[in-house]
Amino acid sequence: MQTNEQPPKTSLCSLCRAFFGSDKTNGLCSACYKLQHPETSAPTPVPRGQIVEELKQPPQAPEPVKVNQTGTKCRECGVRVGYLGYPCKCGYVYCGKHRYDDMHGCTFDYKGEAKEKISKANPAVVAEKLNKL
Repeated sequence: MQTNEQPPKTSLCSLCRAFFGSDKTNGLCSACYKLQHPETSAPTPVPRGQIVEELKQPPQAPEPVKVNQTGTKCRECGVRVGYLGYPCKCGYVYCGKHRYDDMHGCTFDYKGEAKEKISKANPAVVAEKLNKL
């Protein structure tokens, strides 16, 4: 027993040319059909120009995920490092590729720490004045 049913023919919407329309909606996409026939749709239709503008905008890439500070994953690339991770003075743990401060954009002030260490290790020497004869 064979059926002569063919799949429904799809074509672009005749109004916005952004979405596919169907025979049920007279060749319109669902958004344009709701605009043309408000009695059968929701009470708040979407303006047709807004749909096209949303399609023209490129999809936004999600923000790269910065991994936790617990020390199990590299903060930059997310590779599991476990006990072999390199702790940084900024408080995060990194893999071998991102262990150096210039590779992960470290915010720790190394120069300030070095100046502080030097000033603590080498206090200023002030000699006592000699009495003049």
